[in-house]
Amino acid sequence: MSRKQLRTENLIVLFERYDGATELARECLRNGVKIDPVTIGQIKNGTPLPSGNPRGVGDKLAEKLERGLNLGDRWMDTDHSSPVEISELHGNISQLTNKSGKPAILREVPLISSIQAGEWGDVVDNYNVGEGVEMMLCPVNHSENTFALMVDGDSMTSPYPGQKSYPHGTIIYVDPMRQIELGDRVVAKVNQDNKATFKVLAEDAGQRFLKPLNPQYKNIEINGNCRIVGKVIGAFTPE
Repeated sequence: MSRKQLRTENLIVLFERYDGATELARECLRNGVKIDPVTIGQIKNGTPLPSGNPRGVGDKLAEKLERGLNLGDRWMDTDHSSPVEISELHGNISQLTNKSGKPAILREVPLISSIQAGEWGDVVDNYNVGEGVEMMLCPVNHSENTFALMVDGDSMTSPYPGQKSYPHGTIIYVDPMRQIELGDRVVAKVNQDNKATFKVLAEDAGQRFLKPLNPQYKNIEINGNCRIVGKVIGAFTPE
């Protein structure tokens, strides 16, 4: 496969990950990189140039995509076009779809150490992307740095009917590249320490804090003592 073909294939991977050109360009803009969604849409669809030659991802656009999506150097020149569709794994499972209605794609992410959902707990931080205790399939669009953790404790177990709950043993998928907003489920890590917790990012009267779903646990104020590791983008509860 030529470099031009490889970059086009990787652009298609990014389209699946961000559900199209608009969301992809919007994510780049959040990181200070402006990309024209029409142009990348034409490249993905094979729309030819006025000369009749097919459009491609040039060096400048490749660099902007890598920078805007926090992909790392040379990501566009490395093969990422071998995801596994859920229908290939289990023929008797209803096929998942993403926001655009296209088949959802499962990719493996590393399951690293469990965290304490009730109090600050240990989390392994010295792992390489793609390495962990084991690999878990994640059916949600995610960045290369996404990882999975197993919830340990019941502070994120909600007693209220109809509210999303994360009981002990739940696998959560954490994406460090997602934009964080109030109300998001997040994993936060204590500064200068190897400890983390899983909570809801909340704010009251200008004071931000980490809020448990279980009212038996206290809020944890954010006063410069921690940083957000990533946003929880999905969860799976084993039977």
